[in-house]
Amino acid sequence: YRPRGFVYDRTSNAVWGMQFLWPIKADYRIVYVSPEYDVTIIGREKRDYAWIMARTPSIPEATYQSLLAKLGN
Repeated sequence: YRPRGFVYDRTSNAVWGMQFLWPIKADYRIVYVSPEYDVTIIGREKRDYAWIMARTPSIPEATYQSLLAKLGN
């Protein structure tokens, strides 16, 4: 894929749209960013999907569990 991103909320830059296939755009929101800016949670307004992303290939288990707790798991 070669998706295109669109920033919808220019005040916070936290609400994005992603277009993977024309004309469909998906909603993505930056839900959480760590103070060190090394991990983030991306979610959707519908609350049906969430992604945990990191700047490294792996993260400590304790960090992962704290991120899951933020998601309500």
